[in-house]
Amino acid sequence: MRTEGLCGLGRVVPVLRHALRRAQDHLADFAGRHVALAVLVVDDEEAVLRILGQWVAHLGYSLRTADSAEAAIAELERGAVSAALCDVRMPGRDGLWLVVNGAGAASIACIELIKAMGLPHENAILVDTKGVIWQGRTEGMN
Repeated sequence: MRTEGLCGLGRVVPVLRHALRRAQDHLADFAGRHVALAVLVVDDEEAVLRILGQWVAHLGYSLRTADSAEAAIAELERGAVSAALCDVRMPGRDGLWLVVNGAGAASIACIELIKAMGLPHENAILVDTKGVIWQGRTEGMN
């Protein structure tokens, strides 16, 4: 079993908690009421997936898991996910691919997390079926 990913979890847990709270706030603002988060955890390392999954469940969020970007897309197709915690480095398609192709609050939560970990704001680009999402865009925006 690989456990390299476990070493950094202590540093990112507060960032993850913050990102999940931000996602919940975004959903509440959009819906006009409290909305329970369904969180998708995506990681190719079994130990990290298990530990993050337990942590997400402990915080009271509904949990879904996937061990690859492709499996995560299948989970997204099965039903709504409010936020996603994605491993960035995975074999095949990685977590950044998932962020770009994720949907709604899940992609926003992933970008917020990655920005909190040091990604410059100007490097964060969100797209949907209508193209790049930018401040001032009106087409396809709720």
